[in-house]
Amino acid sequence: MSEDLSKEIDAALELAISAGRVVLEKRGKAAVTQKAGGEPVTEADLAANTLIVDGLHARFPSDAILSEELVSDPVRLKSKRVWIIDPIDGTREYIDGTNDFAVQIGLAIDGVPVLGAVNQAATHRLFWSTLGNGAWLDDPRTSARRTKRLAVTKETDPAQMRLTVSRWHRSKKHTAIQDIVRPREVIPAGSIGVKMGLVSNAEADLYLHPSTRCAEWDTCGPDAILREAGGAVTDFFGKPLLYNQPDPHHPLGVAASNGAAHAAILAMLDQTVRNFGFLPR
Repeated sequence: MSEDLSKEIDAALELAISAGRVVLEKRGKAAVTQKAGGEPVTEADLAANTLIVDGLHARFPSDAILSEELVSDPVRLKSKRVWIIDPIDGTREYIDGTNDFAVQIGLAIDGVPVLGAVNQAATHRLFWSTLGNGAWLDDPRTSARRTKRLAVTKETDPAQMRLTVSRWHRSKKHTAIQDIVRPREVIPAGSIGVKMGLVSNAEADLYLHPSTRCAEWDTCGPDAILREAGGAVTDFFGKPLLYNQPDPHHPLGVAASNGAAHAAILAMLDQTVRNFGFLPR
């Protein structure tokens, strides 16, 4: 697949930055409610969602949109191009006043993530990529805009890897996996975008999430970025994550790494994840 996505990435970056400003302006003031499943949602989530969705509709009226904060329209399943967005990935962290949340915009074409823009607004770190053009980080602490190309680590020994884990969504499954991999360091972090950003930026080596509830909007943008940084993103049986599915959740978990020992780590975990009830497609 080779497409010129320059207009798309410019739009995604502009909208991610603008949404980040809205989110920061409302921080500490946005009213909090609960969605049907009990997950929190704030006025900031909804305002950022409206900004991004309206901006994408205006620029790319023929494209479909899948968002955490919108009812899924089944018409999207007929679309070749689908924007997949999470206006605040890490809403709990946002509410708690930590910096571990992100505005996430991804574009999937024929089910493949080809573009990602992840704005970690509180730390002013902007990750982005397009297919075949590398992954990049704009970080005011290190460089001017668009000057740092992302590259994952080359560590091949799981026992020497740094595993990033969730502060919130941890279970006995996570503990069992950690006990098998036995990484040298465990790095708690917030949103999936933040955790996969750590791997993309060589600040961690591995992220393993044995959940059936992780959704496409959690991973699309970060997935595109990590792949372009040289990493690997699959389910627990080594299959690439699929996008624009009827059920927008990843039923076999998410495994993201520097790619150097990805298959070997999954092999170590194979029987354990089968015991969790995961079965290969």
